[in-house]
Amino acid sequence: MALTGIFRGLEIASSGMRAQRLRLNIIASNLANVNTVLSDNGDGYKPKEIILKPKGLNDFKEIFSQKIDLYRTDRKHFPEDEKDVVKEKVGEGVEVTSIVDKDIPPKLVYDPSHPLADKNGYVRYPNINPVEEMVKMIEAQRAYEANATSFESIKAILQKSLEII
Repeated sequence: MALTGIFRGLEIASSGMRAQRLRLNIIASNLANVNTVLSDNGDGYKPKEIILKPKGLNDFKEIFSQKIDLYRTDRKHFPEDEKDVVKEKVGEGVEVTSIVDKDIPPKLVYDPSHPLADKNGYVRYPNINPVEEMVKMIEAQRAYEANATSFESIKAILQKSLEII
């Protein structure tokens, strides 16, 4: 549901929190399956990745001129020549387009005593770097916190606005 006006910021922040929560779940799933053994034909857990894209991109100039009548009242605020206008895009949040399996070969570990070792003594594991996943987890956590802080700030502004009215 697309919100407009003063509630739009809440929607943008909440879409960011939803996306980062899902991203954290995917990262946790990758970390939980670091030591999962794959079969000889490669069946088993494959590392996953989330694909995000901005939702509802609009031209900034178009939004600005709709929300504030400045464009219609005083043209000197905008360049006369359209070539000089930098086309900035403004989104309405973020959306998850898909969750995909990473296309990377499995990690081979030499362990001939392992019951699932192949004829050469190698055991196949998902190629997941725990350090890289932890860095991604910290990044996703910080992005979630930033969106939550933004949400709380917008909520506080709305509450103060109601007190004024």
